[in-house]
Amino acid sequence: MSTVTANRPASFFLFVGTSGGASPDASLIPDYIRDLISRYKVSATGNLRLDEPTQAIYEVYRTCSQKNWNGEQAEPISENAAKEAERLLLALPSHIPVPDIFSDPTGAIAFEWYRRPKHRLVISFYGNGTPEFAGLLGAGNEVYGQARIGSGLPSIIQDHLRQLFSD
Repeated sequence: MSTVTANRPASFFLFVGTSGGASPDASLIPDYIRDLISRYKVSATGNLRLDEPTQAIYEVYRTCSQKNWNGEQAEPISENAAKEAERLLLALPSHIPVPDIFSDPTGAIAFEWYRRPKHRLVISFYGNGTPEFAGLLGAGNEVYGQARIGSGLPSIIQDHLRQLFSD
């Protein structure tokens, strides 16, 4: 397992290994995107939107990566869980607020969006490529399940976030 530092360069897992283009220039696109996002992260807006939450994800990982990190038999959080959380953070549309980020004793990094009573969504990342979600999207509208992380934000999570933040 590699050591992760708070000031590491952006990893942008959405673009790592991208090889969909046929021309030599197509291979340059991931580098251009990484450069663009790195520049954005040092701006005031980018710092609040990407850099600070990314640092929070890796701080949770560093603090909770050992078994029993809470003194109550908590499961360790894996580096893969941190990578998945970062990947989803980078895939969030700009109109969706940055979630609260916290550790879960089951070994997950969790994102939570809370709007008001009976309007919240939690996504838990375990590092297995399939984050779990649960929430209330209004009175009597309970949602829960899993979503496979592919090349972007899973459509079911997009739909739940859209519903949570509509009105």
